[in-house]
Amino acid sequence: MKSLLISTAFCVAAATASVNTFAMPQPSEKGMTVTVSGEASMPVPNDEAILNFVARETAPEAKTATAVVVERANRALEAIKTSALSKVVDTLKTTDLSVNPRYTKATEDKAPMINAWEAVTRLSIVVNDVTKTGEVLQLVNSAMDYEGVSFQISRKKRAQAEQKLLEEAVKNAGQKMTVIASSLGSGEAKVRFDSIRSDVSYPSGPRYYAAPMMLAKARVADAAPQVQSGETELQVRVEAQGTIRP
Repeated sequence: MKSLLISTAFCVAAATASVNTFAMPQPSEKGMTVTVSGEASMPVPNDEAILNFVARETAPEAKTATAVVVERANRALEAIKTSALSKVVDTLKTTDLSVNPRYTKATEDKAPMINAWEAVTRLSIVVNDVTKTGEVLQLVNSAMDYEGVSFQISRKKRAQAEQKLLEEAVKNAGQKMTVIASSLGSGEAKVRFDSIRSDVSYPSGPRYYAAPMMLAKARVADAAPQVQSGETELQVRVEAQGTIRP
């Protein structure tokens, strides 16, 4: 069986070139193996928000500093659990609880000494309704400091989008295969797919707008801030191998 790898540019050229200027290879009796690619992409609105908060405390004793940040984190968790907003929160996760010494400045006759302890803990929240992001931010910010926000596509929505794009990418590859078959003097009925491989990518990554800036110590304003979730570009690429029969 003959094997042929043909690029998109070559496919277009083959469909429009004169037979007199280029002699196309012809399928053997068993057919010709051809590999083509197909692509499809589209922007998908982000439907989940990931909010990050931090509690930081410095005290003379490590135990005291730790107790303060743990109390703040527990207060934030309790605020969410007892609020109507709990139904839009998919995940609550505390991370990075750490306690580190703070040192005095070294001098010519004195080595640095521990004069305080800093405790830090963080809270990450996944919100499944991006229209409620500002309200959740405001609620948790009453106990912890806001550190950042990002947005993503939920697993369910991503799976639906990938399925649609896969169908479009396969269709795109089929159209290219048909163009090649036509240029070889065969028709669509003579084309058969033997294998298809697919790959999903995020060519431009998530895009979102008007996200609130990081607040180190300040509290969010009384009114819940408006946060735009934006979109993520999804792209599906397939590599299809097929046989064109004479």
